Order: sequence, then structure tokens, then C-alpha cells
Amino acid sequence: NHGVSLILLDINMPVMNGFAFLTAFEQLPPAQREGVSVLLLTSSSDPADQTQAAQFSCVKGYLTKPLDKATAKGLVRYLDS
Repeated sequence: NHGVSLILLDINMPVMNGFAFLTAFEQLPPAQREGVSVLLLTSSSDPADQTQAAQFSCVKGYLTKPLDKATAKGLVRYLDS
């Protein structure tokens, strides 16, 4: 067990953007991805980014910043999905 159950990922990151990360992540062996939920947490509300994110099977949600307390508390539901 790798111990990772939730990844909060921004689209705009230095060196490797979020979509490049998702492409690399989905190429990992299934055992390394098992039990991991990826949520995009980004300032982008662009529908094209949301559509592109939905093409990755590992993405379980798309949240826009800022993250409020109620939404943050609700993230726990992704830990066992």
C-alpha cells in the first residue's frame, strides 16, 4: 500500500502542468493508482479545462478556488471512493 488516497491537483503548476501530470499518472501500473482519487483544485473555471479533465478516468472532481470550509470538509468522501 502506497498510503496515498487523495491528490489535490492544480492545472497551472511549474515544470509540469496538471494535465501532463494526469497523463503520466494514468500511465502508472494499476497497483500504483489503486485507491487514489484525484481532484482538480484550480482557479480555472474554463469549460474547456473541465472537459479536458473529465477525459481522465482518475479525476473524481473539479473544484475551483478558493476552497471554502464546507467544500473542504466534504473532501473526506473521496478518501474511500
